[in-house]
Amino acid sequence: MGAFRQRLVTKGDAITTFAMIVFVIHIWSIYNLLVEVPAWILRLSTWELVGVVSYTLVFAFVESLIILFVFVLIAAILPERFFRQKFASISVILIVLAAIWVIPIHLYEDTIRSWGMLGAVGFLSLVLISFIAAYAFVFRSSKFEESILSVAQRVTVLAVLYVLVDLAAFMVLVSRNVTI
Repeated sequence: MGAFRQRLVTKGDAITTFAMIVFVIHIWSIYNLLVEVPAWILRLSTWELVGVVSYTLVFAFVESLIILFVFVLIAAILPERFFRQKFASISVILIVLAAIWVIPIHLYEDTIRSWGMLGAVGFLSLVLISFIAAYAFVFRSSKFEESILSVAQRVTVLAVLYVLVDLAAFMVLVSRNVTI
């Protein structure tokens, strides 16, 4: 068991990474909620609207936990120098880059589908190149790494608020689904 614990990331790195994951996923979830709320207000009662928002927030929290678990698992599998050594900074930059790339995919889905296989391969190549470049840049520039960690630590405060709202949303879901 001791050898396995050595392969895990530190608690501080995991919290920093989780904070950034929570921040990015919740920002995107809230944006998508705000797009749909005007239509929902016309169809749903207040309690139903609170329920829909609660489901979204709880799902965002669970999704954040799953992504953190994947990052921790990858760090445990790979040799220390590839990922675990700079876990927080690499994870944070990969999360931010993934969000940056996923936003246009989500917003312009029809346009991207019309590109065909060659366009998709080109787009995925750009994504992969950006991930590799960011990964290399974290290892080459300590100043870049420090700035990434600084931003991630500042986001932690907002992430704590999101988690508290998620707990309230979970309580709403429990109260909606428990019959007495």
